Amino acid sequence: MPKKKFLYILIPFLSLTFGLTSCHQKEENLRNILRVAICHDPMSLDPRQVFLIKDVCIAKALYEGLVRENDGSLHLALAERYSLSQDRCVYTFFLKKTFWHNGDLVTAYDFEESIKQFYLHEVDNVALRLLALIKNSHAVLKGDIPVENLGVRALDEHTLEITLEHPSSHFLETLTHPVFYPVHASLREYYRNRSKRSLPIISNGPFIIRCYEPQNFLLLDKNPFYHDQKNVSLDAVRLQIVPDIHTAVQLFQKKYVDLVGLPWSSSFPLEEQKNLSQDFLYDYPVLNCTVLFCNVNHKPLDNPSLRAALSLAIDRETLLKLAGKGSIATSFVHPSLSKMPLDVLSQKERISLAKNYLAEALKTVPQEELKKITLIYPIESIVLRAVVQEIRQQLFDVLGFKISTLGLEYHSFLDKRSKGEFSLSTGNWVADYQQAKAFLSILGNGTKYKDYQVIDWQNQEYTDIVSRLLVEDSTDLQILAEQLLLKESPLIPLYHLDYAYAKHPKVSNLQTSSLGEIDLKRVSLVE
Repeated sequence: MPKKKFLYILIPFLSLTFGLTSCHQKEENLRNILRVAICHDPMSLDPRQVFLIKDVCIAKALYEGLVRENDGSLHLALAERYSLSQDRCVYTFFLKKTFWHNGDLVTAYDFEESIKQFYLHEVDNVALRLLALIKNSHAVLKGDIPVENLGVRALDEHTLEITLEHPSSHFLETLTHPVFYPVHASLREYYRNRSKRSLPIISNGPFIIRCYEPQNFLLLDKNPFYHDQKNVSLDAVRLQIVPDIHTAVQLFQKKYVDLVGLPWSSSFPLEEQKNLSQDFLYDYPVLNCTVLFCNVNHKPLDNPSLRAALSLAIDRETLLKLAGKGSIATSFVHPSLSKMPLDVLSQKERISLAKNYLAEALKTVPQEELKKITLIYPIESIVLRAVVQEIRQQLFDVLGFKISTLGLEYHSFLDKRSKGEFSLSTGNWVADYQQAKAFLSILGNGTKYKDYQVIDWQNQEYTDIVSRLLVEDSTDLQILAEQLLLKESPLIPLYHLDYAYAKHPKVSNLQTSSLGEIDLKRVSLVE
């Protein structure tokens, strides 16, 4: 079993060794329990290893870092204050006196050691692009210099110093991501000695894990040791695992769950939205893009003209009607951040160009190769299933050939995509912070890390542009990067979807984020 897959599967079970008897306690004894339908088990309960927005939300319920977002603004969390050096590269954080839920003190050493485990290769990570801001990050990771030279160090128990490679306008915002959260010494030790008996997850956030039954539910209790527990109203949160969105909606209608929809579960199919009262439905804009990833290392999609033909043949307006509320994608970057002019081709112009690009591609691509193209997608998503079938029909109508489609169970889908065993694949990217470079830097090799590149596309010109963009905020560089992506089409942007969810009226103080997250910390139930 691959190491990364091993970590993702095993970490949730760390919470099973102790505390299972509490699973049998009556939940009715808890007056304020929020019940949320989620589509899958968490991929990990280690905050440093989460990447799905659902799992980020769970991590933020269980853990706390230096900074936390609240109503769209950044607020210090475990940091009481910080100072910034004159060159704007050295951040010194002075920590509040806070505790893990077992009573241990949270220290600056917890932060330092949790981050350095990535560089000691004790923990796999899916968000190294965010850690790339830290001084000497790449050199330490490669083994060129010792980990002691990494720009993270605890000066004492209550003081943490982080030095950056260069000034960054978004560094404080990135600190809200769980990759920067500390984990308890018991979990750090587990990674160092895999033969040790598993330990429960000890956390420091608004909630703690009472019990976990995989493929059934995850039950969280209010953390009595949380430093800001006065702002936590809920007694508990029950995350009920319901893979099928239709079943989840039925449970919502019967009042067995209080909250359903994105980011916790799949998108609502249009027919499900019609069955729900408008009084229960809500949506919010999210910095995301739904795309088709092209496997540029396999024939025939190694041909850029063919990729351009596919992109131009797709009618995005029709896809958006199937997907929900949002906007069509004329760039991978969200419209609120994009610098590209909004030039939308007419249907006639688009189809004509698509056919021209296909004719160019067929000069070197045999016709029979087109029949080998297969588009994979997660079969649990009713919305994506409809979108994929519509794309298949559109390509046939415009270009005259049919691709194959293959729906896969979600974890099998992720596995195939990560191994590059696909021609085309659905995908969705949600920004980690509110800047265009949060989209552009996940492609090419601008961050020097191939940590979460679902497509192995390398373009030196693009890499050079993004490398400069990460250091300097430049509209000209951003436009160049966006234009090059559209020209090369390693991915095909489809639409930017607003997140829709349903909640019962008693659920209040639900805080949403443009990064897709829903924060459970301040949620209250009002009868």
